[in-house]
Amino acid sequence: LVGSGSDSTQSTGHQLLYNAPRLQLQSALPNITATADTIFWDVIVGNLGTSPSSNTWISPVSANGLTTVYRVIQVGPDTVVNPTGNIYPIGSLASGASRTYRVFARYTNCNRDSIIVHTGWNCSGYPVTLAAYPCQTVRQTLTYTIVRPT
Repeated sequence: LVGSGSDSTQSTGHQLLYNAPRLQLQSALPNITATADTIFWDVIVGNLGTSPSSNTWISPVSANGLTTVYRVIQVGPDTVVNPTGNIYPIGSLASGASRTYRVFARYTNCNRDSIIVHTGWNCSGYPVTLAAYPCQTVRQTLTYTIVRPT
């Protein structure tokens, strides 16, 4: 602590320990077979930390720009998550809690692409864009293989 009119620092010897949330992102089927131009994956966002995560979000983005994510819903109860830009706010996640989200996408050609789902949290609010998020995200890559009609 710096006292008024003083240029010295005093320490009490106490330490402050903060146990941050620790997010996890996973999918039981990260590689799917696409038989139509509309596809979806289920992803699970979990908090393995001992503190709740505030302003938790996911951001699914196309790796090559060939696939468009057009909807994200929370599974059970099925609730649409409305994005701001490409940030889908999912609220607070308690310590030890998890939620499942279904990511819907559409592809327009037969070239390979994948979706990279990012997740993060922030005490002060949601990021405006994925690029504006100041921390490293947790990621899960989702891929698809197109089955052409015979």
